[in-house]
Amino acid sequence: TSMTSSTLHRVFHHVDNGHKIVCVISHSTFDEPDVTFIPISVYFSPVQKQMHTFYPIELNSDYEVTLSFSAHPQPTALMWSFGPNFQEMGNHIQIPFNNGKFSTSLIIRENDNYQALLGLAEITNEDIETQFNLHVANEMGASDYSVMLTEAKNPIECKKGFFMVDGSTQCFKLYDGEIRDWKDAQTKCHEENLLLAEPTDEVAANLRKYIFVKNGDGGVWLNAQGNGEKLVWQKYGTEISFMNRLWWPTLPGKWYNTTHCLLLLSYRSNYNSHPNKPYITFPCYTSHRTLCEDPGNLQFNPKDVFVSPNEKVQLYCGIGGNYSYCIWEKDTNII
Repeated sequence: TSMTSSTLHRVFHHVDNGHKIVCVISHSTFDEPDVTFIPISVYFSPVQKQMHTFYPIELNSDYEVTLSFSAHPQPTALMWSFGPNFQEMGNHIQIPFNNGKFSTSLIIRENDNYQALLGLAEITNEDIETQFNLHVANEMGASDYSVMLTEAKNPIECKKGFFMVDGSTQCFKLYDGEIRDWKDAQTKCHEENLLLAEPTDEVAANLRKYIFVKNGDGGVWLNAQGNGEKLVWQKYGTEISFMNRLWWPTLPGKWYNTTHCLLLLSYRSNYNSHPNKPYITFPCYTSHRTLCEDPGNLQFNPKDVFVSPNEKVQLYCGIGGNYSYCIWEKDTNII
């Protein structure tokens, strides 16, 4: 008899909250590996975000600002403020509140995610020129979220037949009423000079809701496939972590071989039970709807190119269809 212990050293961040550490033990005497899940709870102050602009806003219409944030433990102080600029915020609105002109509320989502709602009735020019701020605090710290309204159109416009969801610069096109397997879904997108969709983590849940509200229930293929170790986005070969908070509970489990692909669960019932967990793995040969994205709207996050002084990177660029692309990777062979 022998005893073996394993120690994990890791610095946890707010994105790890709600995830699980997976410990897998295999032995010749086991019929199958013994798997243990250890939940992770990370305490963090409200996560900061850049200023959010909502557009286009129509005069004399009603509008509801939805601002999402995360914090753990739960907020102890929440308040909207507004004024002519972000340095002069003399007006305050509690949560919840409703006086006919302004209404506020807070929606508590799973995994320490929240949505603060600010409703404005009969938008005026004064409202458009006003700047808003949401102050959120918990026992770990505080953050301020800045909001602006504008009549201008979104600077990134999608082509006819495409759509964009809040928080995204990606233009998507759903082929509703046409079901096909994952490989044929890839082919369909390429035939249209598009890519099978790879939504960012920030918009995946909103994308799922948009689709079932506009087009009804049904699974939607996304551009990721198993490689025997993990699910991998096909565009740049980026792995989807087992601890990604978007996975449906208990998944991906062991379903990440090459016969399994990524499906967006665009069903109202799934959204109602787990609104922020839209990802499952499913056999690639099964038939579902196809979601493509316009590569002409793909944008790099500037943070992705920041490297430390001792790291060396190489940039590769090329052309595919009617679009160009660039990929950078670490290269230890560069002198």
